Amino acid sequence: MAEEQRNVNPRDSELLSQLAGYYAMIGDRTKALACLDQSLQISPDDAQVMFRAGTTYEQLGERDQAIDWIIKAIHNGYSRSEIEHQPDLRELLADAHFKKLLKNEN
Repeated sequence: MAEEQRNVNPRDSELLSQLAGYYAMIGDRTKALACLDQSLQISPDDAQVMFRAGTTYEQLGERDQAIDWIIKAIHNGYSRSEIEHQPDLRELLADAHFKKLLKNEN
């Protein structure tokens, strides 16, 4: 269904970032990164897109990239509380490096 919506509006950065996450969930790294790259090109300052970039990279096993994007999302106004309550980020939230970075954000 998301791909059908993409045909209607191929420049919907929110949809593209969601698609990136969907593709990451099913293990299609190539499509996940392509959708993610496109969404970030369209909306480079969108905190929601940055957050989804972080979750997508975490799903793809790229922790450093995930941390970078989550921190960027916070800098751009994304809710820390929302991040801390994401089940998909449980392992990232337990990461000592990430905890240190979050602490420094206070």
